[in-house]
Amino acid sequence: MLTIKTEVRKEEKRKDGTFKVRIRITHNRKIKRLSTKLFAKKSDLNKSFELKEGTIIKKEADSLISNFVVPLILCNLYASQHSFS
Repeated sequence: MLTIKTEVRKEEKRKDGTFKVRIRITHNRKIKRLSTKLFAKKSDLNKSFELKEGTIIKKEADSLISNFVVPLILCNLYASQHSFS
């Protein structure tokens, strides 16, 4: 099963107090993490270090996933299942 989520690691806090937002892709128990240019402030995160609903950074991350990551993954999955020669 394929899952795509945002991920923020509390141990990766930068000197300016922000946290790097990554896209985590899990498929068949294999994990890939994609780096983004998004950074979240502590106020953008809940107690579980997930992006809070309704924040600008959450909307940006969701937009990134739906407009770029999902189509890219679907193309790769399709190409790996169909040989193009």
